[in-house]
Amino acid sequence: MSRIPLIVSLALLQTNAPASDLISLTDEVRTFASARTNEARFDALTAMLRARNLAFAVEPFTIPKAVGTEPRTEGRNVVVTIGGGTEEVIVGAHYDAARLPDGTLSQGAIDNAASSVILVRVA
Repeated sequence: MSRIPLIVSLALLQTNAPASDLISLTDEVRTFASARTNEARFDALTAMLRARNLAFAVEPFTIPKAVGTEPRTEGRNVVVTIGGGTEEVIVGAHYDAARLPDGTLSQGAIDNAASSVILVRVA
């Protein structure tokens, strides 16, 4: 079986799901998107992974300077690895939200809360 790291940062679609799964999916996206800080979004993501008993690693990183209106220069990747082998498939979705001109965060439901929730479900 191939090793498949899932760097929670791309999008996948779920189709043909029972209605109850879609309601639950919508609730998870709402929970994730309603987080008012990127730290709260990180907490929501890691809570979803823990609820599904998916082991993960947190890999901090730093960029040389802030980009645009985003003041952060430090971040974290959340990595779930499934399987093993010589080939890797990496799939990702970013869990942080864009900063609006007034300095607040967007809800990020489409970019990229839904993708993060779908990726956790795929894992």
